[in-house]
Amino acid sequence: EENDFQEYNNRYPIEDIEIFIGDNQDKIINKPSNYVAGLLGSLYFIYRKMYLYGIILFIGDLLYFNLMLQIFYNPPFILILFLIRFYIYASFTNPIYLNHAEKKVSRIKKMNDFKVEYLTYNGGVNLDAIIIGVIFWMAIINFLIITKIIL
Repeated sequence: EENDFQEYNNRYPIEDIEIFIGDNQDKIINKPSNYVAGLLGSLYFIYRKMYLYGIILFIGDLLYFNLMLQIFYNPPFILILFLIRFYIYASFTNPIYLNHAEKKVSRIKKMNDFKVEYLTYNGGVNLDAIIIGVIFWMAIINFLIITKIIL
């Protein structure tokens, strides 16, 4: 059976993309939506070791949630805004991650001796970062909710 990744990209060796992505590469490349990213939002980018994207989107999420709490404190409307956010993350995360993977893989074309180590270290996931991110995220959201109640 021909590898599904061959249809995706002929610019980089398929093995390099597979090593970089790590687990679930078939879901990331072949599925148009990523529902886990829809739920986790910016934390998914941190989980996938895209720290700069994750931090920028985390700040955007904070502003978005603060907007929901301060201006639109209406549960049905908040649900609609959450579903819009879910759709955006679910729809656009895989293409953004694949673009990131291509950039990282393109950097190692000349590295033969340490190629696998580089891809493994820079790709895959970081479970510790997601745990810390979730704790931090919960603390911020709780703070926003408490300050809304106090104000």
